[in-house]
Amino acid sequence: MDEWRKRLATKLLGDRGTPTLELDARTTLEIALGRARSEVTYVLELGRSHALPMGGSVTGDDVWLRLGEALLRFRIDRQAMAITASLPGRKEHRFTFDAERHILVDEQQNPVNFEVFVRQSVESIVHGWEQGMRPQSETLPDVPEKQVEHTDAQAAEEPSDPPPARYEAAPGPADK
Repeated sequence: MDEWRKRLATKLLGDRGTPTLELDARTTLEIALGRARSEVTYVLELGRSHALPMGGSVTGDDVWLRLGEALLRFRIDRQAMAITASLPGRKEHRFTFDAERHILVDEQQNPVNFEVFVRQSVESIVHGWEQGMRPQSETLPDVPEKQVEHTDAQAAEEPSDPPPARYEAAPGPADK
C-alpha cells in the first residue's frame, strides 16, 4: 500500500485500526476487480464514441465486455474469495488470494499481475475481432447518417408543408 492510500485509509477508518502494508484477501480481490472494471470502462467508452459493435457492463460483481461475437467476463465470488475470468475459446481462469504471500495467485499458485492479465485479455478479443470478426473494409462512422438522394425534380414536387391528416378528430366537448 502506498503512502497516499495508507493516509486515506487511516482517515476513513479512524480508530478502527491503522491499516497495515499487507492487504487482506477481500481488499485485494476488490482492487483486482476494480482494475478490470477500469480497463473495460475505457474500452466501452472508446467503442461508444466510435460506434463500434460492442457492449458491456462495469457495475456489480460481473464485469463484462462484448466485442463483435467475443465475450470477456470477470466475476468476483465473495463467498469463495475468488475472481473468475472467462475468455473466448479458453478455459476459465480462477484467481485467489494467497494469505501467506499476501498476493493474488492463479490456479497453480503463481503470482499474478491482474492489471496485466486484464489488458492482455482485452487485447486478445480485440485481436480476434481484427482478424476475423469484422470485414477488413469495415469502418464505422462516429454518428450514423441516413443518406437520402433527391433529384431536383423530386425536390420541386415535394410539398414543403406536411400532408394533411387522413382522418379527422371526433368532435370533443368544446366543439359542440
